[in-house]
Amino acid sequence: MNGDERLSIGQLLGDSGSRYVIPIYQREYAWGKREIEQLLDDVRDMFRASAQHTDRTRYYIGSLVVHKTQGSGTAHRDEYEVVDGQQRLTTLFLIRCVAERLWGYGFLPEPPAGMLRFDCREESTRLLEALGSLGHDPQAADNGKKTDQEFDRLVDRFAVPCAGIIAGYETIRVWLKHSGGIGDAEREAYLRFLFCNVIVFRSELPEDTDLNHYFEIMNTRGEQLRHHEVVKAMLMSRLSDDTDARTAFATIWDACADMNRYVQSSIPPSVRGRLFGDDWCTPQPDCLDFTSLERALVAERQPDGPERESDGSVRDGSVRNVSIRNGLGQAHAEPAVPTRANSRRIDFPREETLRDVLESPDATADVEREQAEAPHTGEDGSRYRSIVRFPTFLLIVLRLFLHSVDDQVTAGAQPDDISLDDKNLIGFFRKAFPAGHGGDAQSAMVKRFAAHLLRCRFLFDNYVIRTEDTDSVAEDDVQWSLRRYRRYGKRSGRNGFSYAYVSSFAGNDDENGDSDEEIDGTLNDRIRTLQSMFQVTYTAQSAKGFVSTMLDILLNQTDTAAGNSARPDGNEFLRALQRYAHRRFADAVRKGARRGEDDESPSESIVDRTTIANVARLGQGTPWIVLNYIDYVLWVLSGNVPDEDSADGSDGVSAGVAVGMPDRTGARNGLMAWFRTLHGDSAGFSPTDYRFHYWDSVEHFSPQHPENADPVDNVDEIGNLCMMTRRENSRRNNLSAMSKISEFDGPSKRSSQSLKFQYMAAIARRRGTWGGDEISRETLRFERLLELLLRETPFDDNESWSRNHQG
Repeated sequence: MNGDERLSIGQLLGDSGSRYVIPIYQREYAWGKREIEQLLDDVRDMFRASAQHTDRTRYYIGSLVVHKTQGSGTAHRDEYEVVDGQQRLTTLFLIRCVAERLWGYGFLPEPPAGMLRFDCREESTRLLEALGSLGHDPQAADNGKKTDQEFDRLVDRFAVPCAGIIAGYETIRVWLKHSGGIGDAEREAYLRFLFCNVIVFRSELPEDTDLNHYFEIMNTRGEQLRHHEVVKAMLMSRLSDDTDARTAFATIWDACADMNRYVQSSIPPSVRGRLFGDDWCTPQPDCLDFTSLERALVAERQPDGPERESDGSVRDGSVRNVSIRNGLGQAHAEPAVPTRANSRRIDFPREETLRDVLESPDATADVEREQAEAPHTGEDGSRYRSIVRFPTFLLIVLRLFLHSVDDQVTAGAQPDDISLDDKNLIGFFRKAFPAGHGGDAQSAMVKRFAAHLLRCRFLFDNYVIRTEDTDSVAEDDVQWSLRRYRRYGKRSGRNGFSYAYVSSFAGNDDENGDSDEEIDGTLNDRIRTLQSMFQVTYTAQSAKGFVSTMLDILLNQTDTAAGNSARPDGNEFLRALQRYAHRRFADAVRKGARRGEDDESPSESIVDRTTIANVARLGQGTPWIVLNYIDYVLWVLSGNVPDEDSADGSDGVSAGVAVGMPDRTGARNGLMAWFRTLHGDSAGFSPTDYRFHYWDSVEHFSPQHPENADPVDNVDEIGNLCMMTRRENSRRNNLSAMSKISEFDGPSKRSSQSLKFQYMAAIARRRGTWGGDEISRETLRFERLLELLLRETPFDDNESWSRNHQG
């Protein structure tokens, strides 16, 4: 460091005459209600404490790490690039803007023109300049005054591109006027304390500092930098001084970084149609290469010229689709996903501005209604969640990207080198994009990676499951969603437009948002159920290799350069997933049966009865994929997914294709014969409302240590095993099987259990007992199922399939 300089907030914002630039690789302003109010609350508490203790007249709120820019110290005085602390700095600037607007105290600092700006983010810079120059308006502090027309005009103009800054300003205004507990009598003294007695350390880095290296050092020492932010800065440094490319790269990266929103909704509306089509769910040629992306995104960011809609028409009227949720500090262009209960289509009015919503006497009701219709709730928890975090997603995309690039450009980094351990995120990217290697070629690779990242993120959002929050307090009680984000209708006057969340693999959807198939059942439900099986089996972020496989399949299916459609074929996608599931299951059986031995055999090796007998007696060591895959097989065979086109007399279920076995009549008939005996022995039991839960343990139906009874010696056999949560099993651990059945009696309790449990319960209920004989009988039954499922080798990817066998 060149040394720490102690500055009051007043000196920082005005008296020093310094200017600050937020570089493009930094996040946009992202502090919400919680962080802003925490800062204001802390200063209030210290202010009041200082009145009682004269030795507490200074309050230190941290450091601002800066790096002096080239050309600094001339006519513009010192200009600094903000390395760390930009969220706090921007918040302090907004506090000054609100205080000046409402009260205009003479002690407030006078920031120089352009005191704070965002590199390559013209809208944010122009908004800060406008807020800083609003000037004092005594009527704005009047509690009876409902509007501030000058501020309203800024909201109308900037709310969509600068939602976070607008929301931050509103949070500060509400806190200072109402919610902060600062009365009129002490407000001036409080603000004087904030600007004169609150201190920040400005730490200047040496001129020759390698900022990328500095970020990594800060990160390893536990500072508040995130690994993917370091990677973003590192990749942008490979783009040299190409401002347009850096701007486009940052826009793409920021849109992809928020994993709990559809990526289309994070792209500026004025270019959304150009990239994703009029329906917002059909990627266009401009979306597939970086040059086109750069041209579209950089043009959208230009400060001059008319604002345009996603269809290219000039926007008129006020900004639409802006929501602030009761001062939460989170504003969004659109919500994220619906729940099952709400409408699949959402229409947007255009009449109201942001302040109209906030000041409305029905604001609370509007917020409650919006949260039901638009589940994205920001920092306090989204109504749906991605199954992978952004650092893991980056590693998945990097692995897929390396399949398509020249080793000479990436210095020999190979896809197999990339594990999904995000602790190594920076190291993996440094190896793939080493500094000083490749020159222009590496810059081209960074651009190509950005386009690949956006394409993968689009496919992930629209064709891979996510979870929906529910009112349930149980962590394992989860709703799965598989939907596309689709626009409907065209802009007409002030009637707005609408968008809907439709089944990802619906056959066709019309202009009313309706599909020619139901949300549940048929193809979409089968894909959703199979994907959720993978998710509950491989829960760790480092185990999300199945997501990589799904995206690889989707990329191949939507490779328009190879003549494919921009939208994946659902039937082909399901078939590919079933082949993959079968391979994972078969490999787990072989490895489980040879546990403790060196297994050099290829996955195509034939499994004999000894192997099956061994894996059927692993007890709680049984691989999760084995039992979860059996559940998927039982779900398909139980008739939840009828094959309406079946004409072969196989009870309406295309068993061989459905569970991942080759479409051979013998195998299919053998599996159906097996299921008919199970169906009969369980008294015709048929599950309803079944879905995979986050079961986290292999448990015994008949306990190892039963209460008031002697244990049986075959409790570890597969006929007595099922998936269950440890939480549930710990409460009923030593109950007999028949007692457990009564504990889970009733459709709602029963449907939360694995299908293996439900069928064992149905058989035990029919027989009136569950002991060693029943376990042995069921073990033989499920050994036969394993034999049927493993009789054929895994699929050749080019094997022909008959579409009429799919439901």
